[in-house]
Amino acid sequence: MLEYTLRRLGWGVLTLFLISLVVMALIRSMPGDPIALMAMGSSERGNDKAISSVYFEKMRKNLGLDKPWYHGYFIWAKNLFKGDLGRSLYDQKPVAAKIAERIGPTLWLSLTSLFLAYLLAIPLGLYCTARNGRWQEKSISTALYALYSFPSFVMALYLLIWLSLKLDLFPLRGMVSDNYGELSFAAAAWDRFLHMALPVICYTYGSLAYYTRFIRSNMMEVMQQDYIRTARAKGVDGKTIMFKHAFRNSLIPLVTLVGLTLPGLLGGSVILERIFAWPGMGNLFFDAITQRDYPVIMGLTMTFAVLVMIGNILADLLYAVVDPRITLE
Repeated sequence: MLEYTLRRLGWGVLTLFLISLVVMALIRSMPGDPIALMAMGSSERGNDKAISSVYFEKMRKNLGLDKPWYHGYFIWAKNLFKGDLGRSLYDQKPVAAKIAERIGPTLWLSLTSLFLAYLLAIPLGLYCTARNGRWQEKSISTALYALYSFPSFVMALYLLIWLSLKLDLFPLRGMVSDNYGELSFAAAAWDRFLHMALPVICYTYGSLAYYTRFIRSNMMEVMQQDYIRTARAKGVDGKTIMFKHAFRNSLIPLVTLVGLTLPGLLGGSVILERIFAWPGMGNLFFDAITQRDYPVIMGLTMTFAVLVMIGNILADLLYAVVDPRITLE
């Protein structure tokens, strides 16, 4: 297993190098200049002082934007080996610090959503398997298909219009209220819950529909195996067959799915976080692209790429844990 892990890590490093090279070339080719966007933003904030062409070029030189993209890539890669992701072009804050302060809000949503999705999807998937072909399974499947086909950003807008604007049951945007620091512990927890409720619903319902169908599909495949027929012929009760034999042997695809959800835990959702003004990683990515903040874009892209690589390796390693018949050597 150690040899396999080292080999996968070696290929992963090569993959990360190619990804970083391609992404740097692409973002430096995007239309729009960071300095011009910064000047425009300064003007919109009420600073009417014009930026002279000399100062414009000086800023470009100081930020390394006057050199070809491959020269900037080598500078970025050299700093990366030192553990430095660089500084934001927009506010000069360290990229690592900007990413670190956005991880927490994204994890609040993604972990809560993932927990609720699996908590509901596993019993629903097993129930649909046990009631296969009956009206209960058909009703649940129809509802799940409808949920899965409904875009989350459209659901977010409907929830905001009805539950926030018309009924005033939930806050419209943000992670906490303006007076959050003055609230008691119970009131602060309730305030956080109200702000999280609508984003978590939008994060969860699509995953719930997909995971339930995924679990049911794998369970139905396992239930057709010969050893399940043998267990039934021996008189083993249905619950034992379902939980001890079938569900345990359907865990391999589920483990794969869990490993591949790792990038999404920190990646967030650009659209949903933007709609709810949630200060997470997705919102940071949107701002970085809008502002042409190259170091932040590179830092976020590499973070997501590393998470994808770790998720794939973790899923492969968990195969051997779930199923002893699988060897990685």
